[in-house]
Amino acid sequence: MLPGSLRLLAIRLLRSVQHGDERTLFWLAYATLLPLYLLPLFVTRFLPGLDLPLHLSLIDAVTKSDLPGTPQHALYEAHVAPSGYFAYYALLYLLGKVCSLQLAHRLIICVMIAALPLFCARLLRVLGSASFPSLLAFPLAYNMPLHYGFVSFACSIPILVGFVAQVILVLRSVRAVSKDIALLTVLGICLYLSHVQTYGLALLIALMLICVPGQRWTARLASLLAILPSLIALYIWQSKGIFSADAVHATSPGHSKGIWYTVQAFWHARSAELGSPWQLLFDPAKRLFLFQVHLLRGFMDVSDQVMSNVFLIVMTVLFFVGKTIGSKHHPDSFGTASSWLLRAIPPLLGLLAYLGLPHHIAEFQTIYPRFAILSAVLSFSLIPSSLRLVPRVWLYRLFVLSVIPSLLYALLLTLQFHRYGRELTDFATVLDATPPGGKSVGLVFGGGSSRVLSSGAQLVNLPAYYPIERRSPHSMVAITFCGAPGSLCRKKSDAVRIPSLNPFHPEQAQIAEVVAYFDYFITYAAPPAERLFATHASALTPLARAGLWTVYRKKSPR
Repeated sequence: MLPGSLRLLAIRLLRSVQHGDERTLFWLAYATLLPLYLLPLFVTRFLPGLDLPLHLSLIDAVTKSDLPGTPQHALYEAHVAPSGYFAYYALLYLLGKVCSLQLAHRLIICVMIAALPLFCARLLRVLGSASFPSLLAFPLAYNMPLHYGFVSFACSIPILVGFVAQVILVLRSVRAVSKDIALLTVLGICLYLSHVQTYGLALLIALMLICVPGQRWTARLASLLAILPSLIALYIWQSKGIFSADAVHATSPGHSKGIWYTVQAFWHARSAELGSPWQLLFDPAKRLFLFQVHLLRGFMDVSDQVMSNVFLIVMTVLFFVGKTIGSKHHPDSFGTASSWLLRAIPPLLGLLAYLGLPHHIAEFQTIYPRFAILSAVLSFSLIPSSLRLVPRVWLYRLFVLSVIPSLLYALLLTLQFHRYGRELTDFATVLDATPPGGKSVGLVFGGGSSRVLSSGAQLVNLPAYYPIERRSPHSMVAITFCGAPGSLCRKKSDAVRIPSLNPFHPEQAQIAEVVAYFDYFITYAAPPAERLFATHASALTPLARAGLWTVYRKKSPR
């Protein structure tokens, strides 16, 4: 028998469902889907993420840089600044003091997954729409940036939705409410500290929303004042220079690479991509065609693309059903032109960023494909408020139409992540056979592609897990992102030079320098030791082999 309070709660839930309480339906489905979407994070030892091992090893190096006697102490130093990529690194650093970095990362991603549907539901409610379509945001949490290891960008997505919803709420409020303005300020700062590209889009959206006709001037002023603190933080960061590794120490403005440099770099890169009239038509059309690829890109069997198309179809159905119902009850289902603009501007600007930004800049890495997911999560604002007026039987059908794809994709994600974990069994065997306390380097040949994941060369950066999994104050790898924009790490001016190595082209490595500096060499699909290490092969001995993975150890001097 259920306790009296639980039984009473169950009876109320059943009555709510029977009476078609849309919010109760949402919360029941949310509570069901959330654990299913958290499960994939815990069915594999190594999570997908091309750059993920690099982020974790960076925080490991920053933590050890404070310990005298460690290699990291002689090489690196911590650097704290209000940068546009700071939040994820700071959370990982703080959580890493009480748990492993792998678990810390999982906890951060758990919060991101839980928050995304909630912020999408808030956006819908602020606009007066039904909240159950936001259950379709669960699959969007496992998006292309997350699979590529662009973790800061992925974590900024729910904050972007919450920020846009809060801007609309402040603008539509009859009178200014201090807590709403304060929340907008907090969301703006959090979004800026999460990722500067997402913040840039959010800032443009906010300014466009503030300019929509029909808004009260006090609401516009309140929105501007709420955004101002995050703008000040952005100005402080960019005024010192964003991109050069020594920018934080630069005293000459001429060496600064800030916002204006970024705008010019974007313009020149996009102009080069659209070098002919034919490209002006072909390139945007190609990007629209690839939208469903870039949205959730993750798996070789293209199951992610199937889910992308399902999402687009269901959102279209919800839009037209809402419009149809609205035309019967209210001829203008979107309300005034001002209301229509508030709904249309966020997803439209997200789509324009996807179509208009360049593909790649050295300092920014991949750019435009990331904005597919931003356009998708902002498209919930297009769901008409008249969707709440559908008959109860249709409410149930539309609710099921939103829940079933999310439920099935959750099960598929668990299966795919488990398969990826099994694929890395050989790597785990080799890694566990590598003693802690040394300097390790990875030499991944053959492109490093996964048989399960389609999002980049997932195997290339796996050797960077060495200091994370083989924990010791002296376990280390070379830190790729030290000195990058927003990084907590800076290389000391008097540090010894670490042999440079392009992880995507290990054949270009200066083997003599690599062998002289490192102790362990984790290889994948590598040629025989005699060819790989040439005359230095006699100084090494194989320590463990599993599948295509082999780890070599440098012999101790006699």
